[in-house]
Amino acid sequence: MRLRLRACAKINWTLEVLGRRGDGYHELRTIFQTIALADDLMIEPGEREDRLTLASGQERLAVSVPVDASNLVLRAAAAYRAEAGSDSVPPLVITLVKRIPPAAGLGGGSSDAAAVLRAMDSLNPRPLGTARLEAIAARIGADVAFFVRGGTQLARGRGEMLTPLADSPACWLVLVPLTDTDPRKTARLYGLLTPDDYADGSYTERLAEVLRAGRPPSPELLHNSFARVAEIAFPRARAAREALERLCGRAVLCGAGPSLFALAPSQQVARRWVAQLRPAFPAIVTRTVGSAETGAPFF
Repeated sequence: MRLRLRACAKINWTLEVLGRRGDGYHELRTIFQTIALADDLMIEPGEREDRLTLASGQERLAVSVPVDASNLVLRAAAAYRAEAGSDSVPPLVITLVKRIPPAAGLGGGSSDAAAVLRAMDSLNPRPLGTARLEAIAARIGADVAFFVRGGTQLARGRGEMLTPLADSPACWLVLVPLTDTDPRKTARLYGLLTPDDYADGSYTERLAEVLRAGRPPSPELLHNSFARVAEIAFPRARAAREALERLCGRAVLCGAGPSLFALAPSQQVARRWVAQLRPAFPAIVTRTVGSAETGAPFF
C-alpha cells in the first residue's frame, strides 16, 4: 500500500475580526477557499510508530518544518488513533513534499494534518466519517477542520464553526507567498489589533450571498481585518501590496499574513502580471479549487 495525497493551500476571501470574547479569543467571520498550490504527502506502512520525513532536496526547510511530534502531521495521526483506537491503522511512514511556504498565512501545516486524517480514515476498516474527522481536526486547530472538506466554507466563532458553501466559480489568482519566522506570528498580529481594525461581519455575509447565487467574488467584497497591522509586523508586506495593486487593482492579505493575493481576469493575464512582479517578489499563478478536488487521493 502506497497512498499519495495532495494538501491544498487556502486563502481567505474575507477575514473579519469582530472583537475579543470573554474567553480571551477573538470572534471571527471568514470565508475560506482552497487553491491549487499544494503539498504532497506519500504514506506507506511503517514498523513501530508513525514517522515523518521531508522529501529529498528539502533540507533547507528542516528548521521551519520540524519532523518531530510538534509537527501537525504527527499530532493529527496521534489524535486519530486516540479517537479510533491504537490498532485502527498500522504505523505509517509519511513523506512530505513541501511546496506551501510555512508561516505564510496559507494554512500549509493545517492542510497537511487534514490530509493525514483523511488518509488514515481511508485505511481504517471502520472509518469514522467526515463529521468525526472534523471534530478531531478542530481540536488540533480551526484551520485543520476546514481542510477536511476544503472548497469554499463560511466560518464563525474562532473559525471552527463551519458552513460549506457552493464552490466558488473558478478564479485565477496572482499569489505573492511571503513568510515569517516568528512561531507566535498570529498571536503577535492579534496583539497589534485595535478596535478600529474590527469589522461587523457584513463583508462576509454579503460575499456569502454572492457565492450562494453562483457568482464569483469581486474585489470590493474582499476584506481582511489584519491588513493594517500586517504592514507593521511584516516589512515586505506593504511593498508587495503596493506592487500588486499597481498591476491588479486590489491586493488582499492571506490569513494573518504575510502572503497576499489578487484576482486576475484570466490565466494569461495572471501570467503576465507574475512576470512583471518577478524577481522583486516570489509571485506565482494559481487558481481556486473546489471541495471534490481538494482532498482527492491518487495512487
